[in-house]
Amino acid sequence: VDNSTQHGSTIENIDHTVYLTAFQRQTSEKELNTPSKASEDTVSQDILAMSGSVRVPVDSPEPFLAVTARWPSSGNTESPITVELSSSDDGTVWGEWVKVPVDNHTSENTESFMGELLFFDKNTEFVRYRVTRENFPDYSAEIPASMTLTFINPGATSPENLQAFLDMYDGAEKKAAWWVKPPVVSRIFWGCPDGQDSRWTPAYTAVSHLVVHHTAGSNYASDWPAVVRSIWSYHALTRGWGDIGYNFLIDPNGVIYE
Repeated sequence: VDNSTQHGSTIENIDHTVYLTAFQRQTSEKELNTPSKASEDTVSQDILAMSGSVRVPVDSPEPFLAVTARWPSSGNTESPITVELSSSDDGTVWGEWVKVPVDNHTSENTESFMGELLFFDKNTEFVRYRVTRENFPDYSAEIPASMTLTFINPGATSPENLQAFLDMYDGAEKKAAWWVKPPVVSRIFWGCPDGQDSRWTPAYTAVSHLVVHHTAGSNYASDWPAVVRSIWSYHALTRGWGDIGYNFLIDPNGVIYE
């Protein structure tokens, strides 16, 4: 658990390890592959494991709940399994299954596969997971012994700051010219728990290319600074990088975050 507070920003980052026991695997193989148990969208898949309700370990996430997963690579360069998550407010009515994309763009850890962030409604009280196989014939090598779910509560951005971000973008658009640099939201302004400086000493190298990468999922968030704080928590704490792994983040409104 890491609660980071500075400059009015509180971020919760909690890891929850789940173990796929032999009983769970056996139940999944025997029962969940029968026509009566398989849903229409998974008939073509082999379900290796499926959980019951897992209670979300953070209290009252705002303005959403960010979740991801990581699982052992077992020596594979590509994940032989697909991990999906589903969310629920009450543990009874469940949302659709959402695939956890493997983050292959920035992977330096050869011992595990890291998923990208998924964003669920702030009222989510429970999640469940399932592990499926689609393209790999070696059955026994596909089932991880355990998997870690990471839950992130980035905290909501104040309405005043949200409006300030939009005003900053609108102002830049009105005076746009080829020689005018776009405004950049400082780390303090978007609520970085470490403030303006990183917790790690930066390492410098010669720049030869500029790389543009986009996040997974939809662009329906209404609090983009909170998304930035979620990415900071995921990169700095979960992945152990000490900071965001990019120079800048740009939201769908064109606002640039340092």
